[in-house]
Amino acid sequence: MASDESEALGSGDPGDAGPDGIRLSDGLPSRVAVGSYSWEDFKVEFFYEDGTPPTNWRGKPRPFPAEEFLGFDPEETESRVETAAETAAALGNYFESFLDYEETPVALGDYFWEHFRYEYYYDPNR
Repeated sequence: MASDESEALGSGDPGDAGPDGIRLSDGLPSRVAVGSYSWEDFKVEFFYEDGTPPTNWRGKPRPFPAEEFLGFDPEETESRVETAAETAAALGNYFESFLDYEETPVALGDYFWEHFRYEYYYDPNR
């Protein structure tokens, strides 16, 4: 019923939901912070067996295969992140120019929902 749905959705406070109506907080404290998740945390979660490194048949700990989890050599991480950041910035600039109604030529059917959002919904001071 509608009342059951409204109770499940919460108070309706705008702070409860993001721009697309998706709930951003489930009442739990946020566990995401810069530098708070390390390789050691990852190993505990995905590599270790009962809190200890897995061993070979001789009982010696197996080395952690970081490249197996990453899909590339860990030494390449910094350059890959820099390349991805440059690509994201270029794509962001292209998208921003697409949304700028002064730069985009007017054509029938070319005004999309994102144009409306940027013109009337998003806060330019954020």
